[in-house]
Amino acid sequence: MTTEQIVNAIIEEGYNMTDNLNEAIYILADGQLISGDFDYGMRGTDHRMIECIAEGNRYDNNFWENVHNDFQLVRLVPETNVALIIEGQELTAEQEEILNNSSYEIEVY
Repeated sequence: MTTEQIVNAIIEEGYNMTDNLNEAIYILADGQLISGDFDYGMRGTDHRMIECIAEGNRYDNNFWENVHNDFQLVRLVPETNVALIIEGQELTAEQEEILNNSSYEIEVY
């Protein structure tokens, strides 16, 4: 699935993109950000929203590993400034630049 296809599917499912890193819950391979739909400082969208484009569901043993590998996503936790990547995942230049210019700490799981 291309980044464009991911973005289109996300929007078709009623989710949003953002330009605000502090309100993003995913960084796509090209640096685009999926919104956590913050309202009055509270996140309205959970990471599990990615199930709308992924095969299986978050209860499958390899779900999160597959999400990272299949879509090259970085999962962001804006409340704690943690960027989650799967072991062995290589960041794209765009993702690396965004994270290097932020207060996010990368955590491998």
